[in-house]
Amino acid sequence: MKKPHIAKHLVTVKTFTEPTIAYIYQGKLKTKKIKSYIKNSEIITMNPLYSNAYGGVKSQVNETDVAKARQIISKIEDKGKIRKTSMLPRKTANKKCPNCNSTNISKEKISKSAFALGILFLGFPLLFFQKKYHCFKCKYEWKN
Repeated sequence: MKKPHIAKHLVTVKTFTEPTIAYIYQGKLKTKKIKSYIKNSEIITMNPLYSNAYGGVKSQVNETDVAKARQIISKIEDKGKIRKTSMLPRKTANKKCPNCNSTNISKEKISKSAFALGILFLGFPLLFFQKKYHCFKCKYEWKN
């Protein structure tokens, strides 16, 4: 029976916090005929809080393919084919800051004070309070 070939010297070319993104990159490398391996994906899938403890999900390739793999990964990130998610709220359309007329504003999804008070006193968040808008230019906050 023929044994599968596994490289003896693997080098980590990229680290991820989520296994799904690592598998997307693995697919991109596979299309360029580079064999890659994903490390720690199973344990982090079972418990995502272990991601930092294990150093994230690692995409590894044979040491002979490192330069080519890093070049492909940098091209993917430069072209924006795989977008990085932002923790900032999305910009709101057709709204302007009443203080400086900037369109660089966002709407809070949940009022922070209502969320905190609801959790503290009731055990669940109060989601029905008015939400605030925030201007990133002048730091002004207002209610609609």
